[in-house]
Amino acid sequence: MGQIFRPVADIVTTTIPRVMRAGGDAVGDLSKKFGTKVDLDVAAIRGIDKFDKYTMTPTRRRREDARGDDAVTQDALDAEFDRQLDEQLAALGRIDLATWRAAMDGNRTRPPGSIAEQRRILDQANESAEIRADLIERGLDPDFVAATHRLDGIAGGDWLDISGVGDRSINSSLGSQWRARIPQLTAAVDAFADLHPDVDLGSVNMDIFIPFLR
Repeated sequence: MGQIFRPVADIVTTTIPRVMRAGGDAVGDLSKKFGTKVDLDVAAIRGIDKFDKYTMTPTRRRREDARGDDAVTQDALDAEFDRQLDEQLAALGRIDLATWRAAMDGNRTRPPGSIAEQRRILDQANESAEIRADLIERGLDPDFVAATHRLDGIAGGDWLDISGVGDRSINSSLGSQWRARIPQLTAAVDAFADLHPDVDLGSVNMDIFIPFLR
C-alpha cells in the first residue's frame, strides 16, 4: 500500500519535493534534469511501494487577505484551511500514480453541469439551518462560503465530487495553489517513474508532508 496523503497551501511558498529510490541507496540530485524550478532531492526510500515525501511548507490564508465577516478570526481560518487541505490530500492519496497520470493527461476543463451542481450544493447549504449553525460554531461566516470539492478537478479530482461547503477565501486559495503546484508534482511523479521503470505505478501512492499538520 502506498502512503495516504496529508495536506497543500498558498501559491507563494517553498516546496521541497523528494523522490526516493528502492533499496536504500542515495542516487543523487536530479535538479539539473528538471531545471531550477523543481528541486528534487533524492535519498533512500522506505520501500519500493512508496512514493516518498513531497514536502511543502505552506502559508495559511491571512486574516487581512480574506473577506467575509470581520468577526472571523485567524484561528478559525487556520482550522478551516487545515480541514479543506486535509480533505483534498486524503482524496489525492487514495489515487495511485497511474490513475493520477491518466487523469492529468486528460481534459482538465470543467464538464457540463459542474457549475450547476456547485450552485445546487451552495443553495442547499444556504437553506439549511443545521449547516449554517455548524459554520457559525466553527467561527466562519455562513454567508461567505463556496462548494468544496473532495479533490480539485485541476489536481486530478472529479469536478462533480462535491463534499460540502467551506470558507470561500480558503477554497480560492487552495485552487490557486494547485495551479502552481501541479507542474512540480508532475515532475516528481515522472522522476519516480524514471527511477523505477519496472514498478507498477498502479500500486504506488504519494505522500505530501505538511509539517504543521502532523
